[in-house]
Amino acid sequence: MVPPPAAFRDPVAPPGSREAGFALIAVIWMIGLIGLMLVTYIAAARYRAIEARAAAQIARAEAGAEGAVNLAILDLLADLPKGESMGARFGSGGRPRLCALEDGTILAVAVANESGKVDLNAATPDLVAALIRGVAPEARAAVRSLLHLREAAQHAKDQAQTQQSQTQQTQAGQVQQFQESRETPAFRSAVELARVPGVDRTLFETLLPMVTTHTGSPGLNAQVAATATLLAVTGARSRAEAERANAAFFLAQAPGRVFLIRGEAVTRTGARVAREAVVEFTPGPPAAYSIREWREGGPQAPLAPAGSGGGAPC
Repeated sequence: MVPPPAAFRDPVAPPGSREAGFALIAVIWMIGLIGLMLVTYIAAARYRAIEARAAAQIARAEAGAEGAVNLAILDLLADLPKGESMGARFGSGGRPRLCALEDGTILAVAVANESGKVDLNAATPDLVAALIRGVAPEARAAVRSLLHLREAAQHAKDQAQTQQSQTQQTQAGQVQQFQESRETPAFRSAVELARVPGVDRTLFETLLPMVTTHTGSPGLNAQVAATATLLAVTGARSRAEAERANAAFFLAQAPGRVFLIRGEAVTRTGARVAREAVVEFTPGPPAAYSIREWREGGPQAPLAPAGSGGGAPC
């Protein structure tokens, strides 16, 4: 009998060859899975390294910003015996001065005398209204809200004083409670201005450099006030015109010894951090200072990284 042609034979492979094919497929899948795991691990390690470098740069910028504040404090302490010439290196008008560190970090240091600002708690109502209307003529609701908060705080203080005077025998804890209530102002910090009804973000950012809570003065000192503040409260078109106005809320006394110090740092990679401190100086002897406020600051003027003309060495 003649065997059938090869084309008509049953194409069934031997069992051993089929098992070898399945094993080869399993090995290929395993190699692919291991490769995928390796790629994922390498990518995760790369992102962790990027995050670590970014965190290191932010930490460097934070250290630079805090160092800038301390640098200004030391400068003011060294200049304290000179009286009104305090802040000779960085000034006292709030204008940032640039300098560079050895690692390429650029610092911006700004020193502003608080006596040239409007005290949210102690300034006369006319001065508060003039400042807000000078910045935003339509912000009448903000003026009313701010003055209402001040009146409420003053009423609470007066009520606490009355209660204390009427109390003949009280415990020490009650006396302390009356004392704290009497000393609680409407605003503890200038940043609380953002919570006043009628003050939107734009108005808040405009007013923040012009206000304070640390002078206790009913007016402001035109000698150290920023030009924008003088123009706002007087309605003048130039600083010279504003100073000639001799407004009733200008004070002739010497500038105070409370300063807002702003330190800002930007690293070579562009990491940027700002810190602000309100510092009060006492002439002594020995000369000393106390920090009344410490807060984070948002970016203000453009500050380029190193290599773009960032200023003299710090």
